[in-house]
Amino acid sequence: MATTLRLDPVLAGQLRAEADRTGRSQASLVTEAVRQMLNGGTSPEDGLPPLPPPTPYQEFPEELIIHGGPSTAEILDELRADRF
Repeated sequence: MATTLRLDPVLAGQLRAEADRTGRSQASLVTEAVRQMLNGGTSPEDGLPPLPPPTPYQEFPEELIIHGGPSTAEILDELRADRF
């Protein structure tokens, strides 16, 4: 599958430098990074245990919840209204 990545200049520079340093293509480095991420962390040759998966959602303390205002969905609908 082909895809287009939009990397910030710093990350793009780091990717180019790593490709030059290792003699590998940028595409192979990106493919390896995606494979590692989807397989739960580091590659076996790193000798490091995989990172635990991130917690998808966190509960917010009651004092951080704003009651009586618009919901996130309502705010997003309003922001997207000009697109349609």
